[in-house]
Amino acid sequence: MEGPSEGTGRRQERRDGETPSVACTTAHATLEQVCVLLVAPTPEHLDQSAELLAQTVEQLTICRAAAPSARPWRHREDLRQLRAGVVRVRRLLEAAARFHAGWARCAGALCAGYTRSGQPGAVEHGSRLWARG
Repeated sequence: MEGPSEGTGRRQERRDGETPSVACTTAHATLEQVCVLLVAPTPEHLDQSAELLAQTVEQLTICRAAAPSARPWRHREDLRQLRAGVVRVRRLLEAAARFHAGWARCAGALCAGYTRSGQPGAVEHGSRLWARG
């Protein structure tokens, strides 16, 4: 799978016989896998989700590369499903971020007590979760 891919320095190509519809369907199926993982946002599931989302980007690159030659209205349903999948993943990631931030506040209160202003104390964490979107 090599052809231009923004930000990765790699090239991505359309697989032989892979149509925009197949690429969109594959991307949608991968998004569904991410949604299943994000229902229980453990660190391991977040790592697996990141890998699957990278695969989804590759599929979308294929889909987008084929789009100028394809008739977009023929793939309207595929694109609608993809959009719905992306929205669902975004909501689950936001919920996971709120969940982990809440636990960080609890850990701050339990481990560092409260500040003079009544806020949970800050606790240094060994690792960080970075998201870019």
